Amino acid sequence: MEKLVRFSYDKPWIIILITALLTIALAVPALQLKIDVSSDRFMARDTPEKKRYEETKKVFGSDVLSFVYIRDTELFTEKKLNRLRLMFDRLANLKGVEKAESLFTINNIKGQEGIIDTAPLLDIIPGAPDELLSKQKDAIENPVIHRNFISPDGKSTVISLYLSRDKKDDKFDSRIKKGIEDVIASYRGDFQEIFQTGAPYVNTSMSEYIVDDQLVLVPIGVIALLLTIMLTLGNYHGAMVPLVNAAISIFWTFGFMKLFGVPINPLTAIVPAIMIVIGATEDTHMVAEFLDATSKGESPRDAVLVGIGRKFGIAFFLTALTTVIGFGSIAFTDVVILQDFGIASGIGFFLNFFVTITMTPVYLRFFGKSIMARGFHEDTKGNKLLNAIVHKVVYWGIHYRKRIIIASSSLLLISLAATAFIYVNNDVISYFRKSSPIVKAADKMHENLSGQNIFYIVFEKDTGDFKTAAGLKKIEEAEAYLRNLKVFDAVLGLPDYIALVNKGMQNGNPAFHKVPDSDNLISQYLLFFQRNDIERFVSGDFSKVNIMVRHNINSSTELNNLVAKIKKDLNSSRYGKYSNVLIIGEGILISDAAENFISGQITSLATTAVMIAAIMAFLFMSWKAGFIVLIPNLLPVAIFFGLMGIAGIPLNAGTVMVAAVTIGIAVDDTTVFMVLYNQNLKKYGDEKKALEDTLLAEIKPIFISSVSLAAGFGTLIFSKFVPIAQFGALSAFVMIVAFGTELFITPLTLSSVRLITLWDAIGLALRDRLIKQSILLQGLSKFQIRRLILMSHMRDARAGEQIICEGDAGDKMYLVVDGEMSVSKAVNGERKAIAKLEPGNVFGEIALVSSQPRTADVFAVTDAKLLSLDWKTLERLRRLSPFITSKLFLNISKILGNRLIETTDKMVCRL
Repeated sequence: MEKLVRFSYDKPWIIILITALLTIALAVPALQLKIDVSSDRFMARDTPEKKRYEETKKVFGSDVLSFVYIRDTELFTEKKLNRLRLMFDRLANLKGVEKAESLFTINNIKGQEGIIDTAPLLDIIPGAPDELLSKQKDAIENPVIHRNFISPDGKSTVISLYLSRDKKDDKFDSRIKKGIEDVIASYRGDFQEIFQTGAPYVNTSMSEYIVDDQLVLVPIGVIALLLTIMLTLGNYHGAMVPLVNAAISIFWTFGFMKLFGVPINPLTAIVPAIMIVIGATEDTHMVAEFLDATSKGESPRDAVLVGIGRKFGIAFFLTALTTVIGFGSIAFTDVVILQDFGIASGIGFFLNFFVTITMTPVYLRFFGKSIMARGFHEDTKGNKLLNAIVHKVVYWGIHYRKRIIIASSSLLLISLAATAFIYVNNDVISYFRKSSPIVKAADKMHENLSGQNIFYIVFEKDTGDFKTAAGLKKIEEAEAYLRNLKVFDAVLGLPDYIALVNKGMQNGNPAFHKVPDSDNLISQYLLFFQRNDIERFVSGDFSKVNIMVRHNINSSTELNNLVAKIKKDLNSSRYGKYSNVLIIGEGILISDAAENFISGQITSLATTAVMIAAIMAFLFMSWKAGFIVLIPNLLPVAIFFGLMGIAGIPLNAGTVMVAAVTIGIAVDDTTVFMVLYNQNLKKYGDEKKALEDTLLAEIKPIFISSVSLAAGFGTLIFSKFVPIAQFGALSAFVMIVAFGTELFITPLTLSSVRLITLWDAIGLALRDRLIKQSILLQGLSKFQIRRLILMSHMRDARAGEQIICEGDAGDKMYLVVDGEMSVSKAVNGERKAIAKLEPGNVFGEIALVSSQPRTADVFAVTDAKLLSLDWKTLERLRRLSPFITSKLFLNISKILGNRLIETTDKMVCRL
């Protein structure tokens, strides 16, 4: 990272040229990116149920409908009905309409004096008022027409348009919606109320809402970012840098989305706003570090190369990696719309990191002096307040450790208990606010007629089985069971048509409104219908029969529970034995996808946590490091789930993203904190001092990023989509919670373990002599030696500095890692050099096992690095790396043994 930052700063025009060429190359696909809100994107991809759904549509026709709702207090007048018929004829002839049904096509099966009339209710519109009233009465009393095409008060009706959607035509929905709107516009003045609803209307409205959201959310996000950074950082460049970087990376992301086949939908549409918000954290951090370094006298170039490249380069790479993992893990689900978001956001944040790490140094190269002129001062009230908070946090962490642990644990347990009340929802209508025209139209349909949601219940047996009385009677019983549930607006099937004929043959006697017992009568009654009259309810070979159910249930959990109950009951043999009972429909598949939210949430959360923990464990060379980085970031996630359970917020396409996103973002600050803490720990050798300095250095960037993220996510509450607004509100809440855990939980966990970094270990220069000649390091691999050195306390000694004074008490032994040491002793009032120590030699080992005074003086001949070991350090090593420690203890024993032999030999010589 340091080399890339250096190259970007020193060769800015090359970076600008590369950026310009990439932008031009991605311009064509970016401008071709399209909006796709088709129902397929709300379903799971390529499931067996989806294949069965497509097969069912081939037999019984599409369940994708557009509805035109009409209400008028004088609906059944000749003038109104004639205008209604003209409108119906135009709607029926629209391209893409497979079949159109209304009062003008639906059969009014009626018998009188042995004669059966199966003509459409309004095949001929009568002129006499009393005849019109009779037609109205027939419609209301006909169970096939009642609530399907006429309201109970006779003042509302609907035109149902069954659509044959061409999946290759991405403008099908918008074209149908426009075509319907153009038609009804000509008749709007003829009726008191008229509107369209249904799948194309909802989908097209969703597309329009997406565009509206972009026009609102992006500007609000930019304003929130500008204000937040200006108030916290006090430098407008802190806001300009992320905006420039975000603009470039968003444009690139759109280009790659097109190349990867990811369209714009309600979730991917918020990626630009999120990129502006989240991408700003690292940019702001860089500007803050630049201001801090230059305020201390460093040149702009050194501030960029050392402060950003060397000090935080790896940390920024890790934070970008964890963010990409956090968002990208959302793609590990079967729901297409979530896959789209995971891919788009993962690509977006990877590109944003690349742009940030290259363009920010370029920006600082050209505007560095201007930024310095508007920099912040350390003696401001804001900095004094933050410093006071740091000292307070350190104090509380030391003195109230148990209380913090108890409070955090209690909050965790409460949150986990509340998760039991979480439910899922993936209903498309639930995406819209209750005040939207979409929801109002759906409610109006449900209130006066039947809900616009439809699903099929298909029964399968052998050829001809549903042409028999026994077969149809069982289906009739199944229909009665469904109606008795009292949750559906309408239940309609072939038995209803047969029952009406049977009733008509008995002069309208209600007692005969049922399927007859005779197979011969069934065969005769079927002759009254054309194939297109009953094609939606029975297959041509009578091996499959279909019950069509209409409802207004807008909760996936409720619908899924209901479908599960129906499946169980219909397969209980109570309503007949069948080779297969299938409950299918577009809405059913969308609700089924909601069940994937839970498994997908667990998968994405676990994947994110494991991958982040593994990366940290590898880089810090300790599994504890991987665990530590998750503790302060899993607590906000647990609190988030608890809040959802308590507040009754569902797990939907928006809220399902919060957990993985939270870990991906919140771990950024933890990672930077850990890296800086490790550097300070090696610098001071004192955990409290290292922790305090780390907090002082990081509290401002963490505070700025937390507030910026909360403010940025908070802007999403203005979205027209409920899941997006919930995602924004919950994410803003979690960011504030994460700031609290970062202040208290991270220092608490870090103080319990010593961290080293892989790049530190690789970068440490070990001389061959140290490895080959040191008895203390015998039996240890080069990697284990590096680990031992970096896990222990290091001490720098300047040339001439006295390390040990003869006669003093001591409890440490030292290993010479680098440099030369001299051992001397006072003899007859004169100081006599008795030994020269080089890398690999040890001294002071007697004091480690005995409280005897030091027996000689030890001075540094050159600048040196010493590894300091005492019993406290050895005990910590034993807990963290028992294998290394066991070898170390054996080698210390050898050293003490050699010292004993040398001492014995000297004593013998003197005798």
